[in-house]
Amino acid sequence: MELDRKRLDAIILVLFFIASTFLIMILRLNHLYSTFLYLVVPSIYLLLKYKNIRKKILIFVLPFGLVGSLLVEYFAEYNKAWVTSSSTLKLLTYVPLESIIWGLGYGAIVLTVYKIFLDFKHHPAANNYNYNWLIILSFCAFLALGIWIFLGPPEIDYAYAKFFGLPTVLILLYVIHKKPNLGPKFLELSIIFLMFSIIYEIIALKLGFWWFPGQYYTLVNIAGVGIPIEEVVLWIALGAPLVAAFFEAFNEV
Repeated sequence: MELDRKRLDAIILVLFFIASTFLIMILRLNHLYSTFLYLVVPSIYLLLKYKNIRKKILIFVLPFGLVGSLLVEYFAEYNKAWVTSSSTLKLLTYVPLESIIWGLGYGAIVLTVYKIFLDFKHHPAANNYNYNWLIILSFCAFLALGIWIFLGPPEIDYAYAKFFGLPTVLILLYVIHKKPNLGPKFLELSIIFLMFSIIYEIIALKLGFWWFPGQYYTLVNIAGVGIPIEEVVLWIALGAPLVAAFFEAFNEV
């Protein structure tokens, strides 16, 4: 019965994604509305339906999504790793409100899919999350951001690769080293989100949700749009596993 319910929800998610893609393209929805349609609506649907994972995911996503989105977006926009369009206000001069909502929505959809469809067997202490470390990390992130804003350093070339490449790889390797059973799950999660991320990326670039004005090691041409190799590797391929790795990193071992 539980398996049938999950299969049905998987089909519903795929159909909703296809319908949303056509709707976004036909109506040419902006970044904000597209984010709600692609990320927020399916996340709310799953969290309302699977109550057993709701609290754990929200407690993690809300603070981590807010802090992470603000920090990542500020460094990225400041150094032109990417630039995000905005129809609303911008925080700290550089961070569009759409990016904060996007970060929360992306974290929520990744973790709901991960917990519902992949995390069948909970490893030991899976329900005991070290929120003290989450608070400490959030404080350090805000402190680092404050120091950066105060110093106002010059822009860094190849910022996408330099800022996000090594940390992404190290975090994934650390978590997989600590919990080797998560490696196959992260791979499955990457495959699940691969097509979603590619289609989302193409639509975003064609409709101007974001663009890439900085320096990149090479561009990959997909469906007529040039995508930096950094984006292909660090978000399209590793974005979802990275979110899950952060989530698991706060699971007490």
